[in-house]
Amino acid sequence: MTLRRCGILLHISSLPAFDLCFDFIDFLKDSNQSYWQILPTNPVMKELSPYKCYSAFAGDTRYIGKKRADIDYEAFIEENQYWLSDYSLFIVLKKHFNNLPWNEWNKDIAFREKASMYHFQNLYAKEIEEENYKQYEFYASWLAVMEYAKLQGIKIIGDIPLYVSYDSADVWANKPLFNLNEKGYPKKLAGVPPDNFSKRGQLWGNPTYNWGNLKEDNYRWWKERIAHAQNLADIIRFDHFRGLESYWEVDEGEKDAVKGKWIKGPGEDFLEEMKKSLKNFS
Repeated sequence: MTLRRCGILLHISSLPAFDLCFDFIDFLKDSNQSYWQILPTNPVMKELSPYKCYSAFAGDTRYIGKKRADIDYEAFIEENQYWLSDYSLFIVLKKHFNNLPWNEWNKDIAFREKASMYHFQNLYAKEIEEENYKQYEFYASWLAVMEYAKLQGIKIIGDIPLYVSYDSADVWANKPLFNLNEKGYPKKLAGVPPDNFSKRGQLWGNPTYNWGNLKEDNYRWWKERIAHAQNLADIIRFDHFRGLESYWEVDEGEKDAVKGKWIKGPGEDFLEEMKKSLKNFS
């Protein structure tokens, strides 16, 4: 016998205050709901879209509450160093360069030359540490929500978009994983073809992945991303999952998505690699 369960989709930003997450969980329990589905909790850009963010790993520090899980700060730093150091430096550099996209920064730091990285890491050591701590506060706050949801029998459904934003710490720190030209600009952009709902298709503007380079180290970046998301939700929704089989790719410079073409995605090879390396991936 298959039991049906229901829940509610409500992003955290729809709540007037972050600490109302606990009241919303109480509401779900009292309403005999089983799931709370949210949108990505990453730091949003000026458009305030949860699908246009500065990082696929970092948390939006607007979502910091008074209740915190009992987490050791030093342990948090150590466990998350693989993305945190790049993200915190990226955010500090955005302020230094008047919020310009990373490819419009000075070339030496835009392309992460060692001397320039060392210079800015030392120049802004205090500010970088402050960004690190903000991330710690976010995760301590969100884990407190997750712990409370578990006690109330509510499961949280998270969200992983297939693509990341171009002006993000992810692309700046991992250029070979994306289809960029020698100046750092995207060569290919993501979208979907024309259909009955949109005669010109949809041109999203995200850079597409260089799946060949990703495969060379067995999709390490994706494994880290999914494992990280699994720590922040009970179930993960993979947004635009279809793009793993094949995806619509448009040349940079096109005004719409009409002239794009279908490109074969990583498919089963990707999925099998995730199954081998990640817990509860199916």
